[in-house]
Amino acid sequence: MTVLDPRNIAHILGGDIIGRDSVSAPGPGHSKADRSLSIKVDSRAPGGFVVFSHAGDDPIACRDYVRNRLGVGPWKPGMD
Repeated sequence: MTVLDPRNIAHILGGDIIGRDSVSAPGPGHSKADRSLSIKVDSRAPGGFVVFSHAGDDPIACRDYVRNRLGVGPWKPGMD
């Protein structure tokens, strides 16, 4: 699994680091210039991160998109 570090996440997703623990990146199916997806690294959150789509994309699809891009695959019951 990829280390949940904002620098790694930003690099993999083609986004920008925001503050010390967040990334703004293109959402699933959006252009490379888009920054509608926010990812916050949070060790207390399931899977170690929280997502928010400023474009109204499905939150589960966004989490799975991030998980897939980080190489951990989609969430399944009992994983986190």
